[in-house]
Amino acid sequence: MDLLLRPLLSVPARRAYIQTLLLGTTSLVLLFISIASYGVLYTSLIPRIGVSVPLYFTYPSIGSSVVIGPTTTVSVPDLLPQQEYSITLNLLLPTSPKNIETGNFNIHLSIPAPSSSSLLDSITPEAPDATPAIRAPLLQTTRPGILPYASPLLQTIKTLFTSPLLLVGIVKQQTKLAISLSESYTFPEAPTVASVVLEPRVEVYKANLVFEARLTGVRWVMYKFRLVAAVVAVVGFWLVQMLGVAVAWWIVGSWLGRRGEREEEERVEREVVWDGEADGDEAGLREGLGLDTGLETPRDTPRPEEEEGLIGLRTPGLSDDEHAVMVEEMEGATGRDAREAARRRRSRGE
Repeated sequence: MDLLLRPLLSVPARRAYIQTLLLGTTSLVLLFISIASYGVLYTSLIPRIGVSVPLYFTYPSIGSSVVIGPTTTVSVPDLLPQQEYSITLNLLLPTSPKNIETGNFNIHLSIPAPSSSSLLDSITPEAPDATPAIRAPLLQTTRPGILPYASPLLQTIKTLFTSPLLLVGIVKQQTKLAISLSESYTFPEAPTVASVVLEPRVEVYKANLVFEARLTGVRWVMYKFRLVAAVVAVVGFWLVQMLGVAVAWWIVGSWLGRRGEREEEERVEREVVWDGEADGDEAGLREGLGLDTGLETPRDTPRPEEEEGLIGLRTPGLSDDEHAVMVEEMEGATGRDAREAARRRRSRGE
């Protein structure tokens, strides 16, 4: 069992486990980052395709001298600048005698530029009569509208055939109109409000203003093929990030590898120097004590009388036994001193 587990627990195997774990964790983190990045990109590039704003018209009093028709001003949120829109007014009109007699009527649409400050902000104590600067509107357009024509005879026949449904309220005498106010317009700034005026007076059941974004190019692809575009973009983001991580990993690994090699070379050199110095110290001590170092140099040619080692180096007054004991003590002291000197040098070098 130990023989089977030993390769799995070796240093290279553990290094491979750690690298695999780091690679898997990094891949998952970068995948989540790619998904979030595409979500932010999609939200910023793709606007709301259809923005429908209900309109509630204000009618002037019948006895009023004001000749203008019903008017309304509404806020228009979620519109992006530099985005092409088509604008349509949907009207639900009753087929009343009043609307039929009115015939053609006009729809006036005005979208002012967003003001940098409100009316209240523009009036200060220093200038109470000041009025804010009026900027040119972003869009002004007028389009005509009319109920579809039906002859009195045809209208009578239709009423007779649908009278049972009219009685129970399933069918109503009304007409839907979709009037295009702008087929293609790009706002230089994001609008905030829109004003609509119907002229002359027209009876209205319901009305709403629709802004429909017209997508082109990459935006159209991202919206039309949402799933395919999301998969391609996320995979592309992930591959680019993984490539960057791989390059960074390779650079850091190469730098650490070169640094480790330099440190290993310096350590080997220090050990060689320490060993040489220790050998030199020991040889010097032995020479100072008159002992044989075992090293021959060209200028130190051994003489016949010195081949006997330290036998010829006698101290006067000592016997042979005493001289031998003294030589052994000096050799032991020399070795200890040399080893101690080498150990001190190594401790200082570290």
